[in-house]
This record gives sequence, structure tokens and C-alpha cells, in this order.
Amino acid sequence: MSVLEQHGVFRWHDEAIAEGLLAPDAHAVGLLRVEDNGRAVLELDGYLSNPHGPMAAMTREPVTRCILGLLKGGGDRVLLCDLNRNGRQFSTNGISFERFSAAHCLISRSAFVSGASAPLFDTLTIPLRRFEDWLRLGVIKIEDAPGTITVSYRTRDDISYPGDDGILSLIFDIEVDAAGMLGTHVYSLKQTTYAKLSLKLANTLSDLALQFVMFEDLLKLLAGSDYEMDWPSLDLPDGSRCRWCFQRMRNKEAVEAPSHYNTITVFPELRDMFGAIWSRWKAMRDEFGPGFYLYLGLRRGMAMYIEHRFVNLIWGLEAFTARRAVARPRSLRR
Repeated sequence: MSVLEQHGVFRWHDEAIAEGLLAPDAHAVGLLRVEDNGRAVLELDGYLSNPHGPMAAMTREPVTRCILGLLKGGGDRVLLCDLNRNGRQFSTNGISFERFSAAHCLISRSAFVSGASAPLFDTLTIPLRRFEDWLRLGVIKIEDAPGTITVSYRTRDDISYPGDDGILSLIFDIEVDAAGMLGTHVYSLKQTTYAKLSLKLANTLSDLALQFVMFEDLLKLLAGSDYEMDWPSLDLPDGSRCRWCFQRMRNKEAVEAPSHYNTITVFPELRDMFGAIWSRWKAMRDEFGPGFYLYLGLRRGMAMYIEHRFVNLIWGLEAFTARRAVARPRSLRR
């Protein structure tokens, strides 16, 4: 099932457009599809401006620019980065066209600023949907008296954990859904939590994707569940947010979300030390490398024979032992 599939008009990220126009003359229409694993595929009904004209479909030059798009459906803007040509056709009596794949797709209601390179970001927001039981939220109270039902919500203060490279914050919020033309006949409350990484330095999309994966891996270990987090968002310069889909391994089978009866830990037990755990986790991934990667690779939904899973675990243990031995002082290696 695709995350997004819509038609639109597309142009290069660094091309200027005249005031009042939605796209320059050298734009192309096409179909954008974002697959469930975050990979974006753009099939144009033509080709974008380039020195080779329609022959661009036959060149093998690397793509160093980004593509901006305006979608037909709701008027969303998209920015496609880290591009590769993914098929093309040159025809002397037909339509020459290009097809691209992108590792990163940003989706926003606001316009992206044109530029010669992919933008950098310093704020990453990750929704923690379906982690409510692990977080032990439960602050909505319901009182059912004869003839009256009372619902109350007690706000929770956000939590901040300063670190060497920035601040990790847990933001507690509530979603309200009401409906009714002349009076409210449907009303619902839902507690939500977001993890927000406010970094001291602006990062590339690839670096932020690594931050996301590290945070997701940490929650898999702490909660004891392989449930995957939803797509994150990034803060744009104008203060708005854009949804961010990027190519990642996703579980093809349904995975049960963490619940109150199947978690290894719960957040209240780790509340005071969660920032230190996050900092140490990042440091240990750099220190022990494959000792962590090989094990966590088994928990990302990849189909493997049991023999391959066993071998990966053994390789991980061997790598962990080897790195640990190198890190220990010589006098303690006996």
C-alpha cells in the first residue's frame, strides 16, 4: 500500500519562477508514488530542463539536484532529494520521458525555498503513536454518574533531556475531535506524545534518518516490541512542519504495538535517566558498531531463514566481543 500516489507538476529545486506562476516554463507533469518503505518514484510525462534536451533520458550523469513538485489533489508541495534515474525513454516519433527514484520525500502545505542543494534541518519530531501503554499516559478521567458523564484531562509537563549534540524532549499533547453542525454530537479525546530532537547543528537528511533509526532501535529494546514508529516531521524556516518519508526497511507483517502486559520496561521507571540512556546508546553504537547493527538488523522485518538469523547473531556477538576487547586496557585483557 502506497503512502502517497498523486499527479502533479515538477521542476528542479534551484530553478527560479516568475511571480504569480506555479512552475517555470521548463516543468514536467508526472505521477509521484511514495511506497510503504518510504521510497519515492516519480514518472514524468516528459523530461526536465537539461543541456541534452530529450537525449537526457539516455545519459548516465549522476543527479545532484533536488526536484520540487506541486501535487494536483490537495495542493501539497513536495521536495525529492537524493535522486537516481530509474528508467527513461528516448523516442524520435513519440514521447521521451524520465523516471526518478528518491530516498527522501518532504511533503508540506507551505512552499519550499528554492536552492542549489538539499536543505539542512536541526529539528526532528517523531510521533510516538501506539506507545501510550509503554509511556503509561492514562490521565484522562471519566466519571459516569446517573444522567451525567464527565470527562477531564490533566495536562502533563513536557520533559527535556539536554545532551552534547542537542536536546531530546518528550512533548505531551492531546488530540480533540468534535463534530456537529448545530451542536456537538461527537467528541473524542486522545493523548499523544512526540519525541523532539533539537540539534545544535543543522544536519543532512541522511544524518537525520540515522538519528531516527537509532531512536526507533532504542525503543524496540526498551519496550521489547518490534513495532515501528510513524513517519516523522521536520521544521521549515517559516515555522511550519513538513512530513518526511525516507527509504527504510519496514516489517511486511503486522506487529503488535507495545501494551501494558508485554513490555520489558515502562517509561516511568526510566523517566529520570532516559536522557542519559539516549546519549549512552548513541555512543555505544559508534563504539561497538556491528555488534549492535547485526542484531538489530534482525528486528526490522526482513524475511530470513532461521539459519541466517542464527549466523547474524553469532557474527554480532563476535564483533561485540572483538570491539570490547580492543576497547579494554591491555592489563585487563587476561
